[in-house]
Amino acid sequence: MSSLLVAAMLAGCKKKEPAPSSAAVDAGVFYKPVDHLGASEIVGSRETIQGLPVPKGFALGDLAVDEGLATGRASFEEMRRYVLENTMNCLARPEARELVWWDCEIPGRGATRFQIRVSRNSADDESKEVTLMVREQAPRVAFDGGSGEVLKAMGLDPRGY
Repeated sequence: MSSLLVAAMLAGCKKKEPAPSSAAVDAGVFYKPVDHLGASEIVGSRETIQGLPVPKGFALGDLAVDEGLATGRASFEEMRRYVLENTMNCLARPEARELVWWDCEIPGRGATRFQIRVSRNSADDESKEVTLMVREQAPRVAFDGGSGEVLKAMGLDPRGY
């Protein structure tokens, strides 16, 4: 009888786990271990294109000063979530065979805006082979009746040189 009493007391004496702080919860959103990923989540690698982490398992393609490519296997839903989790203030324009975002901000890149495009590599809609393209956008300028703002934004003086 006493062994049942001891077992009941031990079962009720569990140490209470402290509630996670908001900083720990926020950190968990961005740095999830691979074994804790959801069904449509992918994780980034150390490699980047224009400051955007390349998804793990993707191969870097052509890299230029203002543009870069990477190819790999992921569904459109996985890539949609990945881009939105790693960028800010994007304007989406979905198309039949690709996902396109304009005016994306990549954390740590200041005021530079980017176009991000995810394209299917085959005509088969079930294929998970995709290409991720990140391109720096030209700054937006208003056409203001000849004040020279457009030329200045292009790095030219008001005469066009």
